[in-house]
Amino acid sequence: IGVNISNIQPSVCLNNAIDQQQSTSNLTHFTIEEFIGRTIGFFQKWTSQLTQSDSVKATAAIHDFYQFYESHWMHQNKEVFVDKWQETVIIVGIDDYGFLKVRKSSNGEIVTLHTDAHSFDVRQSIIREKAM
Repeated sequence: IGVNISNIQPSVCLNNAIDQQQSTSNLTHFTIEEFIGRTIGFFQKWTSQLTQSDSVKATAAIHDFYQFYESHWMHQNKEVFVDKWQETVIIVGIDDYGFLKVRKSSNGEIVTLHTDAHSFDVRQSIIREKAM
């Protein structure tokens, strides 16, 4: 997981998003330390829910976490180009193991792309096969 706190480039920046909301809210910029502290607190809460001994509750917590993550993820529903297929795809989420799921534009097929075999160039919106 990567978060851009204060650099406007190469993608979305948290503090820039706060600036854009200033007319309707009284939000202050995050420092890196404050963001890390809040993030750790958030993950401690999720970790306690995900590690429950009750497997039904733990499974529900995992499902809730994936839904939360995908709803706040900057890549959700983004169109990107997969170099090895020479095809545009739509990012539709992550699978049960945390790998990227995309929908092929040619046939609508949902395909999982593994991180050990692919890299995602965010600036150019291209997914490339890694050289092995």
